[in-house]
Amino acid sequence: ILATYDQNLNLIEENIGDLEITNSQYSEMLSEDIYAYRYSNPEDGSDTYIAIHNFSTDVTSFIDWEKDQSTGLGSDLIIYDLVGLSDTSSLLVYAYGASTAPGLTTYKDLYGILIDTDTGSQLGQEVQLTNQIGHEVPKHVLPMGDGGFKILYQAGDMTLNENGSYVGRDKTILATYDQNLNLIEENIG
Repeated sequence: ILATYDQNLNLIEENIGDLEITNSQYSEMLSEDIYAYRYSNPEDGSDTYIAIHNFSTDVTSFIDWEKDQSTGLGSDLIIYDLVGLSDTSSLLVYAYGASTAPGLTTYKDLYGILIDTDTGSQLGQEVQLTNQIGHEVPKHVLPMGDGGFKILYQAGDMTLNENGSYVGRDKTILATYDQNLNLIEENIG
């Protein structure tokens, strides 16, 4: 339930949404009426999506992606951050399992999608923000004045050595994207 009160704590409006909005470990508020959360398919709990619910219209839309259980592609969704980039758009940053190679444990890449803060509609397609072999975890997302953003993330990068096994190397990456989610610059620390 999304309840709106005035300054005297009088109830003005009450809207009802899916119970998973508040039960989800991963949920973010886009605007005063729009919420993004992890939705689990009731018939197959391992099949997850990002749901965006608009309380004012009682409409829920879903963001889906390619999934392959045999390789881990698309599994284990995590919603990390939601950052306002302008008055009308927010960036939703999330991760899910990447397709794994033999001898390599599962790992996640970061993805982003622009969301209209007034309607909850997607403003384009999902964009893969990272593609290192290893886990990427965002630490900070900083909006820039032109609608773009910078993202600082930790990459647990994996490389194949001469013996044919993977070796980990942790690093920090600062990436700059424009308002269309195009990578402009990437610096490794």
